[in-house]
Amino acid sequence: AIMALLESEPFSEGESSAFSNLIAYMGPCLRAGTKLEGKPEPLRAALAEALYQRMKNPAESFAEAVTKSAQAKSK
Repeated sequence: AIMALLESEPFSEGESSAFSNLIAYMGPCLRAGTKLEGKPEPLRAALAEALYQRMKNPAESFAEAVTKSAQAKSK
């Protein structure tokens, strides 16, 4: 679904459709009652970055990533 978004042109019908298809996947990641609002560009960029990181480090778990990030900040 993220690839479909990234393959669409920004501000196009294809982008709107791709975002609509992603909503079902994003909902469980949000707290109950939370609304996701804002411009599509930052969300598109965040999803692209997340996909890149997942492809670069497929075996790394979220917990490992958080630990690495915390260690890097403490240095």
